[in-house]
Amino acid sequence: MSALKRMERFIKASIHEGLDRIENPEMMIKQHLRDVKASIKKAEQNIQKQRYVRETLDRDKQMTERLITRREQQAVEALKAAEDLLAKKVLVDKKHLEQQLIRYDQLTEKSTEVKHHYEVELEKLKDQHKQLREKKIELSLRLQGTKTSEHMKALKPRSYTLDLEEEFEHLDDQVMRSEEKAYKYSSQTSKNLHEEHEIEVEAELRLLKEKLDKQS
Repeated sequence: MSALKRMERFIKASIHEGLDRIENPEMMIKQHLRDVKASIKKAEQNIQKQRYVRETLDRDKQMTERLITRREQQAVEALKAAEDLLAKKVLVDKKHLEQQLIRYDQLTEKSTEVKHHYEVELEKLKDQHKQLREKKIELSLRLQGTKTSEHMKALKPRSYTLDLEEEFEHLDDQVMRSEEKAYKYSSQTSKNLHEEHEIEVEAELRLLKEKLDKQS
C-alpha cells in the first residue's frame, strides 16, 4: 500500500473521529507527521526525477531529429553519386531513427503522467500534513486544559474555601481584640479624666468655702 493510501486511511479513520481517544495521541500524531514528511520528500524527489527524465528525453529527441535530417541529406548525396546501395542503407537508418522519435514521444507522455501523479500526491500529502499539524495543536491545547483542570482539582477547592473562612475568622478575632483594646484604652482615659476633674472640683469647692467664710 502506498504512503498516500496509508495516510488517507489514517486521516479518515483517526483524525476526524477517534484519534483523541487512543493512548498517547500526541505521540501517534508526531509519528504520522514524520511519515507524511518522509512521503512529501519522496514525492518531491520523484517529481524532480521526472523533470530530469523529461529534459533528457527532449535533448535525445532533438539530437535524433538532427540525425534524421542528416540521413536525408546523406541519402540525396548517395543517389547523386549513383550509390544506390549506400542511399538505401542510410534511409533504413533514418527509419530506425524515426521509430526512435515515436518512442521518445511515448516516454515523454508517460513521464508527464508520472510527474502529474506525484504532483497530485504531493498536494494531498501537504494537505494531510496541515491537518495533522492542526490536530496536534488541538490535542496539545486539550491536554494542557486537562492538566490544568487536574491541577486545580489537586488544590482541593473545599479545603481552600475553609482556609479562607478560617483566615477571615482570624482577621475578625484580630479586629475584635483591637476594638477591645481600644475600648479599654478609651475607658481608662475617661476614668483618668474623671479623676482629674474630681480633684479640680474639690479644689475649687474649697476655694469657694474659704471665700464665703471670709465674707461672713
